[in-house]
Amino acid sequence: RWDPVPGAIGYRLYRSNRADMDPAPHTHLTRLPASVNAEIDRLAAEAIEPSVFFESWMLGPALEGIVDQEPAIVLVRSDRGDLAGLFPFVLKKRFCGLPLRILSLMNHRHGLLFTPLVSRRFAGAVVTALLDWIESGQAPSQTLEMPNVASDGPFMQHFQQALEARRHWSVHSDVRERAFLRPHDAAEPGLSHKHRKELRRLERRLAERGSLGYRV
Repeated sequence: RWDPVPGAIGYRLYRSNRADMDPAPHTHLTRLPASVNAEIDRLAAEAIEPSVFFESWMLGPALEGIVDQEPAIVLVRSDRGDLAGLFPFVLKKRFCGLPLRILSLMNHRHGLLFTPLVSRRFAGAVVTALLDWIESGQAPSQTLEMPNVASDGPFMQHFQQALEARRHWSVHSDVRERAFLRPHDAAEPGLSHKHRKELRRLERRLAERGSLGYRV
């Protein structure tokens, strides 16, 4: 069972770069119905950049865990109605201690990277549609925050190109390097004997609850 949230947030994307595109409402959700899950899975398979933490199997539980923020999931569709872009936002009421409403990509404690899912066929047009929707005044905020997005990935390249064509946007970037682990022959590098022993104990406890297996 899923419960729609009153109010609509969405944007219809047309293949032509029309300047008079009208926002097409799509209910933003706190829980995703099976039909939307299937669409998200298809989009993830053809996304210009993988984003496992926004795939349906993780996005649904993450949305259920939101308790102090308002979700605003933007679904961008092609003229045929196919899902071409997924932007799971939350609407923050404060930013840096100021009473400023801001659209921020949803981050959660079980994720590490939160690049939006964007179809490789419509990548440039999807980003354009998102910015057009924000500028149209239909969005709940004209301030956009995208934390924990790969700065050198194809999505950000399209996003930066779209911003360069819009001189009136003020952009602040905070780029940080992340640690990258290159494991050697050992199956569990960097873990102490005590830590490995504890993980094996937890593994046994988990296996008591049902069949346990690994898939890579």
